[in-house]
Amino acid sequence: MFSKKQRKHSWPRCPLTHQTGMLLTVFGVILLLIVLGGAGMILVSMLPLLTTLLTFPLEPMTTGVVSLLLLMTLVMVGIPMLLLVLLCGGIVVWGLRVLGYDTQLREHGVVTQSVIIDRWAIHSYRSHWHCVAYHFTAILPDGSQRDITRAERNANVYWRVDIGVPVTVCYLPEKPEICRIETSEGSK
Repeated sequence: MFSKKQRKHSWPRCPLTHQTGMLLTVFGVILLLIVLGGAGMILVSMLPLLTTLLTFPLEPMTTGVVSLLLLMTLVMVGIPMLLLVLLCGGIVVWGLRVLGYDTQLREHGVVTQSVIIDRWAIHSYRSHWHCVAYHFTAILPDGSQRDITRAERNANVYWRVDIGVPVTVCYLPEKPEICRIETSEGSK
């Protein structure tokens, strides 16, 4: 049984499924396109000011004020846009990583029996997560064994299985921390 402290410090991860990976990747790409489109629109709106500044001779004072305004706009818009691009890129990388784990589990995963050791729900203002914790013994490529305890968000298993009931788990022998509960939805 997971204690309250373990539940708090053991962030239940998303199930490593193809659907989760695709959702994260597509969401990240769409956000990235929106952010880059917004940055492009801001830069395009600044082009007339830049061309005026570069083609027509202005008084030194006016040139300095316009240049300062352009610099402030670029800093105030450019830095947040850069941070948003990095965030979106991180979401895309996370999605691609989950897709890679899903592929590795389908191609090289070993199936074994696990036992549900705990289940709980996390309720917040906007979402409800149903989590399960499970324990299994993984057989490593060198023949040794390692006990693995993992928690994941999986509403399907949460509602179908009680504590102490065996479930099927798929894991990578080289890295048994990469694992998931096999359900009819999880193996698609």
